Amino acid sequence: MYADTKGDVYKAFVECFQDRLVPAGMLGIISSRTGFFLGQSADWRERIVLRLYCPVTLADFGSGVLDAMVETAAYVLRTLSNAEDRQLTLRLLPEVIEVPTDKDGCFSIPKYQQKRNGLKRHQAEGEIGRLLQASYVVEVPGHFRRFQPQDNIIRSAPAPQPESFDELVCFCLVDVEDKGDHLNVARTMLWSPCELPTIRLTRDQMPVRAWRSSSL
Repeated sequence: MYADTKGDVYKAFVECFQDRLVPAGMLGIISSRTGFFLGQSADWRERIVLRLYCPVTLADFGSGVLDAMVETAAYVLRTLSNAEDRQLTLRLLPEVIEVPTDKDGCFSIPKYQQKRNGLKRHQAEGEIGRLLQASYVVEVPGHFRRFQPQDNIIRSAPAPQPESFDELVCFCLVDVEDKGDHLNVARTMLWSPCELPTIRLTRDQMPVRAWRSSSL
């Protein structure tokens, strides 16, 4: 079911709980930290963590926190509110009206994938499911799945609002000898060009009052 995350239990846990929490519900996790830093996890960060959630807090603990040979991070993610979820659907509409259609005014899943920069099939089906639920497209019966955009409904839909993020609190727990060595956790996690300072703490400094960034 979770084609992008089935290889990592914690990633699948994050993805599946997006459907189990109430709108604007909170999910707190301590897991491996690798998903926030490895290039091969970029799809999980961009399509799950930053698209279906709003990150609230990230604490990069590193090693020595659990009785296991794993570097860890603790983080709190907020699911989208109903209004934010609607905005996510609205942001798809400019792409939908530009998907190439056949003589019946319908498009296939491969055509949608191509227009959406080569999405994987299950990702494209997820987005089309959103559009179906909101009646922006209808499925046309046939030998293969085709969808017809509802142009009048799409053109009368409100313009999507600019994407924004909540304030993010970041901690980085380091050993004393490594104080000068750590990467900017917030920047690495979000793949953002913004220069966001990170609170670097030694193990004897927890807890401490957090610094909050005001812009992401």
